[in-house]
Amino acid sequence: MKQFKFALLCTMALTLSVGAEVSHGQLLDQQDPLTPLMPEMGAQRPAEPLPVVNQKLVGWKEPVIDDGVVRMSETLSAHWVQLDATSGVKGRVVGITDPIDVFLLRSGFVVSSATTLADGSYRFEACTPGIYTIVGYSREAVFASGFLAVANDGTAVGLPMELVNRPVLGAANNTLVAKLIQEFSPDVNFRQFGVFEIGEGPEDPPQFFGFEGLANLQDPAIPSVAIQAQPIALAPGGRLVGRIHQSSNLTGRPVEVLSTRVLIVQDGEVLAEVQVDNAGVFEITDLIPGDYGMVAVGADGIATLGLKLVAGTENNSGVRADSNAAFTKPQFFMQVGSTTMQDAGAAGATMIGPESTGWLNNYLTTQVYINELNDPRPELDPNAYGAGFGGPYDYFNQGGGGGGGSGGYFGGGGNWILPLGIGALIFTATDDNGFNNAIILPPQSPF
Repeated sequence: MKQFKFALLCTMALTLSVGAEVSHGQLLDQQDPLTPLMPEMGAQRPAEPLPVVNQKLVGWKEPVIDDGVVRMSETLSAHWVQLDATSGVKGRVVGITDPIDVFLLRSGFVVSSATTLADGSYRFEACTPGIYTIVGYSREAVFASGFLAVANDGTAVGLPMELVNRPVLGAANNTLVAKLIQEFSPDVNFRQFGVFEIGEGPEDPPQFFGFEGLANLQDPAIPSVAIQAQPIALAPGGRLVGRIHQSSNLTGRPVEVLSTRVLIVQDGEVLAEVQVDNAGVFEITDLIPGDYGMVAVGADGIATLGLKLVAGTENNSGVRADSNAAFTKPQFFMQVGSTTMQDAGAAGATMIGPESTGWLNNYLTTQVYINELNDPRPELDPNAYGAGFGGPYDYFNQGGGGGGGSGGYFGGGGNWILPLGIGALIFTATDDNGFNNAIILPPQSPF
């Protein structure tokens, strides 16, 4: 009897289930208003056209000081490197005494890594032409920037064959750079960079080339300080000019730079800050010869590198010896160790894109935390942040230690939650410093 009742119940349940399915099928046939209908293909909205790149604001030209005024020269600043004969990327880090870990990223993923040898050299194997991010880190040195890798097919002329990276040196600077990246990386976002109205053929201006056009470049360009680490000659008044670039992650062609600022750091402090103009050009005054770090942070990405500033000479005080011809080279050389290095006229870097900024933020956060566990230092004590760094550039004390102010470290922007138990670092990339991606043009523009 019990078996019969169980079988009867199962039969009734099956019948109800089938009935429900049939009823539901009938509702679908009757176009149940609760069931979303797939739109017809022809009814889809057409894709909106991409914006056109403003060619007045982009390009690889280098800024110069001409009769006291900043303007664009005809000299191209190379932010690209040619692959070697076996499609590898060779590089060297200058100014370090201990090995440094170097990472090669593409589209936000680490594609290769290496540790520098005794002479600071490293090499990445089997690379293809495209847009890359190069990151170097040790406790005493850090750098990060973007570059274009160009095919080695025998057609390009005068392209750099090796990356020479100058990092930001010193543990205090290293910690500050990490905190700046943690503070500003949440502001980086993705956007459509737009298209060019001109191509990359022999008749097109090379200042707009991406990695495809650069493969056919027939005139040499001056390597950027982010590529070849030349010392920079200051102009009178301690004037330093430079240009921050961004490139399309698909083509490598230069695009507009939005809402970007440049900070100069030394001895663990921010000495100067300036907003770049629409073309990415900036100028900083009252600097003296010495070693500095430069950090560029903006809506499109981040970059950081070391700068060696030297006193200008009568022949080249931060000014290119330009003529009407393009690609004019500077005429000043200086002896650095056993290597003759060209003196650069301007600072500059290509920012790493949004897809790699998240990786960099996470990596540096983790490394700083590991350093603190292994060898605590007073400046990494969370209680010390409440006192701030002092001076007009105190990014990390706007909300007080543990307070809730705007953009304050440990209060509003970029918070560290120290571990409990065996613990792990939890970094919350929240920020409210009002970075609104606005295009800013200083009163004095090079155009």
